[in-house]
Amino acid sequence: MTTPFTTMHPGPGAARKPGGIRGALLSLFLVPVLAACGGGSSTEPTLPPAPPPPPPPPPAVMVPEVLSEAITIGTLPAPVVETFDVAAAGSYTLTVADTGTAGGTPPPLERLNVAIVQNGVVQLRIDGSDSQPVTLEAGEHSLHVVGVPDAVARVGAATAAVADGAGTSLIELAGTFEIPDAASGPADYQLDFDITAAGSYELVVEDFALPETFSNFDVILVRLDDFSFPPSTTSGNATSFAFTEAGTYQLTVSATLSASADGGLYGINLSNTGTAETIRSETRTVGVLPEPAALNFPAAEDYSLILSDFAFPAALADLRIAVAADGRLLAGGGAGSRAFTAPAGAADVYINAVAVDPPGAGSYGIEISDLAGAVVFETVSGVEPEDPRNNLLVANSVVDITAPGSYTLTLEDFRAPVPLTTLSAIISTGGNIVETLSAAGSVSFDAIADRYELAIFAETPQAEDSGLLAVELSSDAGGDPVFAETIAVGAELATRTASVTTSGDYVFTLTDSEFPVSFSEVSIVVTQGTTFVGDIRGDGSLPVDGADGDYLINILTRPDPADGYGTFAIRVGDPEFPTP
Repeated sequence: MTTPFTTMHPGPGAARKPGGIRGALLSLFLVPVLAACGGGSSTEPTLPPAPPPPPPPPPAVMVPEVLSEAITIGTLPAPVVETFDVAAAGSYTLTVADTGTAGGTPPPLERLNVAIVQNGVVQLRIDGSDSQPVTLEAGEHSLHVVGVPDAVARVGAATAAVADGAGTSLIELAGTFEIPDAASGPADYQLDFDITAAGSYELVVEDFALPETFSNFDVILVRLDDFSFPPSTTSGNATSFAFTEAGTYQLTVSATLSASADGGLYGINLSNTGTAETIRSETRTVGVLPEPAALNFPAAEDYSLILSDFAFPAALADLRIAVAADGRLLAGGGAGSRAFTAPAGAADVYINAVAVDPPGAGSYGIEISDLAGAVVFETVSGVEPEDPRNNLLVANSVVDITAPGSYTLTLEDFRAPVPLTTLSAIISTGGNIVETLSAAGSVSFDAIADRYELAIFAETPQAEDSGLLAVELSSDAGGDPVFAETIAVGAELATRTASVTTSGDYVFTLTDSEFPVSFSEVSIVVTQGTTFVGDIRGDGSLPVDGADGDYLINILTRPDPADGYGTFAIRVGDPEFPTP
């Protein structure tokens, strides 16, 4: 409301109206104003209404927290990690105990590290057995336990618990930490067995010559009842004993590897030749050999074996196979094809493949079929050098294509953290190559409904570098991919999926928690399918304008080699959203 101008008379003590030039100037100013306002009239002038105030801004859209997790990784034995909730901020107690005892079972651990982590930050760390107070904020926390047993005992145990001031436990953990024994059999082996009735028996002990014959292979059989020795014959790499008397027998095998072999293989078969019954059989490994693949022969008949060196990306230095069942060698030798006879039932396929170093990786294929062409076993596998570099990757996968048609195989180099120097793939079926890729890109092929083998080869520029690739096999007719995977090169890979259901601005955060020590390398690469979204190297954050959908968080880590363990945290959510 505008107040009208009126004549004011100064009261006692009021300041006098200025005169002279000041009074004249003031009069010159007031006359036009008074005229515009209707002179000295007491009528209130009409003014245009004030504009309405602007509407308040809409409240900020707060997207929810999609993912928050702290993860500890390391070499054997695996660490133990569990989450727990703190209802109210306050004082709590962490108690850690190594439950091993000196001279007892199990003995004390060689090292024990325990930490409470919230939002990627270590709130308290205890090394060894101890009890300490800690102030914790409300929200989700995680308890991380790293235990390494004594190298001789190879096993140990520990407990860890968090309790409030009243002694009520928020979480209790009990972990057993074990280093498994190496999977290799003894060079000297002894077997006692009983023959309960007289008859016609044969014991055959055979060197399978994988990858080569033993430099020394001594086989002795003695009847313990009278310390007699059944007669033996030798044919090729096999020693056979024929005997008829009942009694307790002892078999001793002494096998010595040649200087150039890391492992060897032999079989034992004891049978009743009168009834054709196998009484006892086993296949034994000396040193280190790859684990065998299992197959099943549907009938006792003749079969065909094809072993192929694909020479992709390079030819192999050596390739040998042994197919064994009931402790007997059914087929063996190097690359090529051969026929053999097998009994019905289970069998094992042992392979020894050696890549050339340099140039590096190679690949091979195996197909076993009956004489009518029905395949009973097939595989294709990539091979790393015997002394593999950690920047060279060979990954093997099996893919089932259920519908015939046109398919496309795609390789993608995400070029993060660094671009790959080499990237190639081979897809095959029936032990035969279908297509190859020698660089990032795509290749299409016509497929039948069958099982396919896929081998990926990739390399980073330096041993300390890490890279990330994606492989996808999809039908040209559309639909979900038949196979899709991201693969890390030169670093350990963990993955997490962030499922975004509310579109908005999200921030992906990575934190090295420095427990037990900092990582040599920790980074994340965020992808959607074969689409690169962004990456973080070390502590940092990545803003993403997130549409609905699943985001794959590829976590590449390399723990400090002197320690072997590390802890990191990842979070996906609004940067201003309150952290629980």
